[in-house]
Amino acid sequence: MFCTKCGSEIKPGNKFCVKCGAPVMLAVQKAPETPKAPVTPTTPEAPKAPVTPAAPTTPETPKVPVMPAAGQSAGTAPGNQKTPETPKKKAPLVAILVGIIVVLVLAIGGTAAYLILNRDAKEQEQDWEADEDEPADRENAVATENTELVTETTETEEAAAAVNADEVLAAVEAYQDYMQTNMDVSLDDGLSYSGYALVNVDEDTIPELFWDSGIYAYGMLLLTYSNGRVHENYLASGGFSYLEYQNKMLLSYGHMDVYGDSVCHLQDGTLLADQNGEYGLSDNTQVYDADGNEIPYEYSWEGQEMSEEEYQKKLSECFDVTSATPYQTYGTLADAFSAYCAGVPELQGLQLSAGTNGDILPTSSTEYLTIEQIEPLTDEQLRLARNEIYARHGYTFQDEELRAYFEAKPWYEATVTDVQDTDLNEYEIANRDLIKQVEDSRK
Repeated sequence: MFCTKCGSEIKPGNKFCVKCGAPVMLAVQKAPETPKAPVTPTTPEAPKAPVTPAAPTTPETPKVPVMPAAGQSAGTAPGNQKTPETPKKKAPLVAILVGIIVVLVLAIGGTAAYLILNRDAKEQEQDWEADEDEPADRENAVATENTELVTETTETEEAAAAVNADEVLAAVEAYQDYMQTNMDVSLDDGLSYSGYALVNVDEDTIPELFWDSGIYAYGMLLLTYSNGRVHENYLASGGFSYLEYQNKMLLSYGHMDVYGDSVCHLQDGTLLADQNGEYGLSDNTQVYDADGNEIPYEYSWEGQEMSEEEYQKKLSECFDVTSATPYQTYGTLADAFSAYCAGVPELQGLQLSAGTNGDILPTSSTEYLTIEQIEPLTDEQLRLARNEIYARHGYTFQDEELRAYFEAKPWYEATVTDVQDTDLNEYEIANRDLIKQVEDSRK
């Protein structure tokens, strides 16, 4: 046996060359025939190694270190040369590194986006913690933020809708004067067939006066008050329903087989119809046909003929009778006012005065009036208001209309034929001149 490195003869049993010291085992430890299998063209399992980064497989060849044989360079492997597999071992590491970098970039980018998008929320949370007056939990705070505009609007509406006791009292006393002067009724008679009710039809807090005469020929009356004056609306006898503070009313009227319904609203104190329906007989002088059977009613809504069922449906669409605000009428206006005040805390304790006997400007002799109090009056009201000043001094009017008007006043008594400025006080002179100024501006 000879040394494969130096060629010296080796005695049997020696494990090393006595000349060069090379191990004898290296001369016989050649690669077995089995490693030739990877040379097979198919090599199905080799490409799968890079696909599984978590547990990359290492070829079997490196498990048995093979020292180069004599005459071979250090970079040359025996047999089928496994050295080309080395680049394949590096591929999984590169892919893993790239994947890690991508994940880090995405994570950093996502974190940055999250911080930017939620910056305001985090600042709000800090505000919650710093301010004890703010809601204690996130749900309540978010609800408060979302309803901020609604809350502001509601508070504004509530402030605007606050009941002003002076305005309400002025309106009801104006109704009282109107009824005394124009309707020729005693507000204290307590007649069982007439009734008063103060109702809130439109959006403001000044009530309207509903009066049912109780007599079909007299009908009903709805008085409104604005700009210091009363607006009257005469209604046919029938039914009156309204939706409180929604400015919507239903007036039902008719008799002798001719009836109707009118859905209305108030505009500047005047009653305006929105939609109308009618039903009954086109000829109410003939109720029965030739056979003695009742002639059926005819129905129409806004001029369109329809069945009774369709009519009722149209009416319900325009006014929900089941949602109408209930009200009660009283025999006197004073009782109606007391009942109205009982339901409004701001009006507790208010009482009507004895009445101004229908004077247009009842305080024109005791205080200075303003242009705002006078301008809303009509030309006729201005004329009567100016002469009220002279009537209080007992002036005998030559004009028949004025004389009849003031003679109807319980306080008026004609005693003199002339009233000079020296007979008037400072309030009366100033108010008379202001009324005359407004009258002249309208000519």
